[in-house]
Amino acid sequence: MAAAKDSDTYYLWLTLRNKMFYISMQTDSMNVTMNRIQRYIDKCNNRKDKNTGDTFRQLYAEWLLAKGVCQSAFMGRPDSALIYNSKAIEQLQKSRTRPELMLIALTNQADFYRQTGRLDYSANTYMQALALADSMNNINATIAVELGIAIVYSHMADYENSKRWWERLELHLPQMQKADRFIFYNDRGNDFYLQQRYSEALPYFEKAAALIEEDTASNMWNYHTALANLGMINACLGRNKQAEQALDAAERFFKEVGFDIGLYYITTSRITLDLHSGHIDKALQRIGKAPTPEYMLPTAVVQRLNTEELVYRAAKMMPQAYEAHRRKDAINDSINTAQMNMRMNANLLQYKHDRQLAELQHIIDRQHIMELLGWGLFLISTLIIIVLATLVYLRRRQQQLRDLKVRQEIVKLRMENIRNRISPHFVFNALNHEMLAQMNGKSVNLNALTQLLRRGLAQAEVLVTTLSEEMKFINYYVSIEGQQMGADFHYETDIDKEVDTERVSLPAMVVQIFVENAIKHGLRPKQPVEGKHRNLTVRIRRNGNDATEIEVLDNGLGLGAPSTGRVHTGMKVVRQTIQILNDQNTSKITFGVANRRDMPDGQTGCRSWITIPDNFDFTI
Repeated sequence: MAAAKDSDTYYLWLTLRNKMFYISMQTDSMNVTMNRIQRYIDKCNNRKDKNTGDTFRQLYAEWLLAKGVCQSAFMGRPDSALIYNSKAIEQLQKSRTRPELMLIALTNQADFYRQTGRLDYSANTYMQALALADSMNNINATIAVELGIAIVYSHMADYENSKRWWERLELHLPQMQKADRFIFYNDRGNDFYLQQRYSEALPYFEKAAALIEEDTASNMWNYHTALANLGMINACLGRNKQAEQALDAAERFFKEVGFDIGLYYITTSRITLDLHSGHIDKALQRIGKAPTPEYMLPTAVVQRLNTEELVYRAAKMMPQAYEAHRRKDAINDSINTAQMNMRMNANLLQYKHDRQLAELQHIIDRQHIMELLGWGLFLISTLIIIVLATLVYLRRRQQQLRDLKVRQEIVKLRMENIRNRISPHFVFNALNHEMLAQMNGKSVNLNALTQLLRRGLAQAEVLVTTLSEEMKFINYYVSIEGQQMGADFHYETDIDKEVDTERVSLPAMVVQIFVENAIKHGLRPKQPVEGKHRNLTVRIRRNGNDATEIEVLDNGLGLGAPSTGRVHTGMKVVRQTIQILNDQNTSKITFGVANRRDMPDGQTGCRSWITIPDNFDFTI
């Protein structure tokens, strides 16, 4: 640093000191150094003549990479780490820096993707890193990337492929650096753990801990990670004493450094330990006191939910066990394993193909080959995406059609059920009418009653009729009712010239029910007054340019009368019929019943109305 020729070089060397702080876990010193470098970078970026040299870009990239590692390792925020690391890759792509720095950026990016559960992106990024490592002809770089690929396969639960990569890596154990050997032992143990092969996982975790036990001062993080894994695996094997010792030591360290993810894993292991020890109540207490934070890694959440499900089952708390199982499945389903395997295998095949082409056609310009391969990969990817999108669209379309048919059948059955209530309702009212007439000494016209019932039943069996047919039935009905009402009953229709009753469709018997209610509950109970009429009017008008309005007006008792204080069967049918029809349409039928406001003082009356849009679709 003292011999640096300029400030960019000075701060670039300062990033190396920062890495030493990271290795020795001196987090406070690292934060101070990071802030110092950031102030210099901000100062340069704020200048009018912004620094765009390769040394500054490398410095900026180094700082971004370190920032990403801090976010992931110290703060447990791999999503934030992805943002910093992506910016670092952008800087490295713009400069002519060392390829090993780009390799570090790619492997970090792949690892952050894995931590956030985006395994397909992790696999793709590792394959980019593997191609770069091979071009560098550096066995240590290749081993580091292959370790990442094996870990991704383990998290995909593709244990056949993970086994192939782990066995391939085991051949390179003598060539591995100490840090890579630790990763191999630790994550090979995780691979067996995920398969619930606990006895096979234990030796690898023990080797990982033993590898760095003699030098824990400079490997505190890895050592306590290994202890946490040993505690977890011993808990699963029922080795309570060994599990407690390992978990206690790891927990003290993670609390000291404030590593929430490590503490979350340890709590899960302690719940497992309580379960295997038969302390169900203690396990339930731990679950209640240690909820899952929103930022927690998906793999850690799945492990916790699996443990909670076992505890709840042991406690015979089946609703809670079911909920834990459901949430676990929801997280697992969010990761499309089949798609990720497809991408991974496709990339591996492409990688092997590239290697063969490079070996057989080494005299051809490498850049030209890479361009051709790039275009070919782009076209293949585009074709695959188009085919997959088409298949997904067709499948969704078929499902939508099936759903629509089922929905239509359900609606038809509901409509039939509702409409079938009209027939007994109408028959009851008609027969009741004639019986009352006979009891009052009035004449009974059975022929008229028969005709009325026949037309009523015919109308009730259809969902839709024309306004012309509806008015014919209403006129016939009112003519019979009028004979019983007396001389003071007056009925009229007022149809606007602009209304073509043959072209207007409406739900059958809706207006008839309005008329029937007006007579039965409004006009008939009203005491006759000499010199005054009991009036019933059906008025039909155009409502704007796109709807027809039908009104039934009377000067009866109004809605406040005791006889009108309940919802009658006919109005229930009207409401349910229109509600179902409206569900199928954008433009809605509106209807209502209210007291009239146009009556002189002291007089009462009721207004029933329905407004039908011209473009209303009655199809169910």
